[in-house]
Amino acid sequence: MSLWRVLEQSLRAHGQQPALTRPDGSCMDYAGLLERVEALSAKLGAFIPAGSRVAVVDEHPFEEAIQVLALIALEVTVIPLAYKYGEQRCIQIIEHTRPDFLCSSTSSLVSEAILEACRTTGTVPVIGAELQSGAPQGAGGSDGLPAEMPASFIMYTSGSTGKPKGAVLTHANILANIEDIRTYFEVGPGDHVLINRSLSHASVMTGEFLYGLIYGARVTFYTEAFVPRRLLSFMETNGVTIFCSTPTIFYQMALDRSDYRVPSLRKVALMGEYLHKQVSLKISERFSHVEFFMLYGQTEASPRITYLPSRYFTEKESCIGMTLPSMEFRIIDENGRDVEPGEPGELLVRGPNIFWGYWDQPELTAVKLRDGWLHTGDMVAQGEGRFLYISGRKDDMIIRAGMNIYPREVEDVLLADERVREAIVFGVADPKYGQKLHVCAVPYVEGGLTPADVLDICKKKLATYQYPDAVDIVQQIPRNAAGKIMRRQVTV
Repeated sequence: MSLWRVLEQSLRAHGQQPALTRPDGSCMDYAGLLERVEALSAKLGAFIPAGSRVAVVDEHPFEEAIQVLALIALEVTVIPLAYKYGEQRCIQIIEHTRPDFLCSSTSSLVSEAILEACRTTGTVPVIGAELQSGAPQGAGGSDGLPAEMPASFIMYTSGSTGKPKGAVLTHANILANIEDIRTYFEVGPGDHVLINRSLSHASVMTGEFLYGLIYGARVTFYTEAFVPRRLLSFMETNGVTIFCSTPTIFYQMALDRSDYRVPSLRKVALMGEYLHKQVSLKISERFSHVEFFMLYGQTEASPRITYLPSRYFTEKESCIGMTLPSMEFRIIDENGRDVEPGEPGELLVRGPNIFWGYWDQPELTAVKLRDGWLHTGDMVAQGEGRFLYISGRKDDMIIRAGMNIYPREVEDVLLADERVREAIVFGVADPKYGQKLHVCAVPYVEGGLTPADVLDICKKKLATYQYPDAVDIVQQIPRNAAGKIMRRQVTV
């Protein structure tokens, strides 16, 4: 069954139940949502054929959600853009995927730079469901994927290289993941799901937005800047029952000195970073009435891979739980041989939720899916039963407050400044954020570079989550005999 048919059945079945919260705080019911989606789908369908690639960008996630649902109904490939991560990121994705159309409910986010990218790629802007100019080039195939690729999403992840990669998730991939999620994290009518991240994240699209609507919950997008007390107040005032976030976010909420306990809250899923013992204890102490689940996943898996049942939340530090029911796993050593239980190795998984491949990157697809298994790049060990314990990453990626930071991206910005001769970026374990970002920089001229200068460079060129937490000005960076930087020997 197609993703739209599943959604349509839910929209019809739940009729007068609250479905999607409008920006003004009022709530559209399922019948109203279906009417709105069908009207928009009919309007867009007049000029967007099935099989097209369509990028979506919008000011408010409510409008973006309506557009995404309408495009799912048209059986096209949807490419969610996250404008909050910067205009340049949107342009990169447009240039890489060459969409046939770019949809937005308003012209305010469609800047001249984005329009120029559209002209370059032959992408036709659609503003407020109105075709702006020209005719699309036609839904083109990809050098890296079969021409008969089914309707899907292209969700962007930087992976271990730090370079954007478009993971193609088919509707079948997503439905398989949703079916698995249902086995341990049940939601339904009467639940109120609060979302505080972008729909460009696979975990949000699959495990929060689509999952909530398919099973009849109310979905609300929280768009304010994160302030623990304000978020707690909003959740308590609005009767939120379901929330997904990172351990860092919830830890800060647990440390807040207000009296908010959010009695309506039933279940919370935490993901995206390591869960330290003191964090889980503090969270469960503050919100003792809530079931907490620790999850692990990757965009390429649509995205959920494992879950830790709530009863083990405070007991199994560094445990990411068990693989989902439809999935198989292996743990291999550096030679590709399966390791014994208790021995560390790279986690490999396979199942119906594993992605189709990377858009236009056949070599990377072949590496990621070699021998028919998804190679996660994460080091784990199997404990008792099927419980998996994560020990680190094969690459040098830093996970700070649930956001992936790639050292090379920050280093390239620093090295582009004439005052910086060398720079190295690395993560330092931190109980609050999972990891903090530390920079060591070598100046071209002694005394010509200060920590404040390094921070200023980063603030001008990088996203907020990529700003360093600490900066040291040093005279040299350790290298091996071949002249290669010895990243793991840098200490603070």
